[in-house]
This record gives sequence, C-alpha cells and structure tokens, in this order.
Amino acid sequence: MLLNNLKLALRNLRNQKSFAVLNILGLAVGIAAVLLIFRIVHYELSFNKNFQNYERIVRIVTKDVGLDGEESYTRGMPLPSMSVVKSTVPQFAATSKIKEYWPTVLVPNPTGGPALKKFNMGQDKISFFVEPEFFQIFDFQWLAGEKNSALKEPNTLVLTRKMAEMCFGNWENALGQTLLIENDPMTVQGVVADAPVNCDLPLSLVVSYSTILGNKEKYEYHEDWGSTSSNDQMFGL
Repeated sequence: MLLNNLKLALRNLRNQKSFAVLNILGLAVGIAAVLLIFRIVHYELSFNKNFQNYERIVRIVTKDVGLDGEESYTRGMPLPSMSVVKSTVPQFAATSKIKEYWPTVLVPNPTGGPALKKFNMGQDKISFFVEPEFFQIFDFQWLAGEKNSALKEPNTLVLTRKMAEMCFGNWENALGQTLLIENDPMTVQGVVADAPVNCDLPLSLVVSYSTILGNKEKYEYHEDWGSTSSNDQMFGL
C-alpha cells in the first residue's frame, strides 16, 4: 500500500513538475522561516542568563508624574534616594549604585615618557563606577583578583579580559598595574571574563564608587533630591 502511494506520488511529480517545484520551494521557505524565528526568539529570551540570579536582578527606577497626570519612568535616580533604598528595603540581598562613565584611559610609560596606549571609552568600551556589591548582583567569572575586596578602596578598578589584553598584552599581567583614568592613577585589582553578546552590561572596566566620594565636584556628585541623571542608576538582587 505504502509502495503504491509512493509510486503514485512520484508519477504526479513527473507529470506536474512546475507545480511540484513550487510546493517544494514553499515548504522549504516555510521551514527556513520557522527556524529563523525560533533562533531570534531564543536569542532574545537568552539575555542576561549568563548571570546565575538573572531572574532576581532588578533595576530601581524613578516614577515621574506630569502635570496632566501621565506617568513615566526613568532609569536615573536622585542620589539621596539610593541611600534610602539601601537603608529601608531589607528585601534586597545586595544593592549597588552605578554611574556611567566615559573617561580617557591611558597606559602610562614606566620611564615617564608619553603614554604607551590611549583608549576613549564609548559605546564599544563601556565603563561604570560601581560599589563592591555590584559583583554579588552580576556574577561575572573572575579570572584574577578578589571579588569581595577588589573595589572597596578609592582609585581601584576591575577590567574585563579583553580590555586587560588591550592595555597590557596578556590579561595575566594586569593585576597590580596602574592605569590613568582622566589622568588619575588607578590600580587594577581584578580581571573578569568578557560579557557575552546577549548581555545588557557589556562593560570593559569598572571603577570603585568610593573614587567618586573622594572628589564629588569632579564627578558631578549632586546630593539633592531635585537632581536626577540617567547616568546615576541602581540595581538590586
């Protein structure tokens, strides 16, 4: 029975070649479209799953209410509100202030001559000021340094592997080295693995948040409730 049906199908294909080709092409296009859509959806749903606790990570946002009553939300927060969150919301296991930052990074010449390398941080090289708890929330893989203490002191920073290799050739040589961040010397206290492409934080370097507190004017640290910048953000776990 099956053999007869197969012979009949082949006979029809030979007799109606144009119709058969159109049907086969249509089937092939349909299968390709389904596979493509599956890959796109799978990619979009995979974002930030490199972090162990990705389902618990939240960004605290500011709710604005206009004169017409319309509500909107912004990622920026007044700096005093971040301190309130830290002290009054015990449900968070960890919180971290972060501040986006686009400095010029220099690799100093040990002989005192011109800098060996220069990098301008931007869209392809993203940097932040962060608190030590940042790496409790976003558990990047550590390659060198101590996660719990790397960013406790001012003028310290952590590099990704790619950034460390760009600066020093081999990431294993980075720990303890000095970089000039806007001409301020800062010590490399850690190296972490590069973030995957499906990550909302494709950072290159992070600087200790306590660095800001040592020079509030330079880093535009405005401690008033009426000042909100999208660069000043907060994440919690």
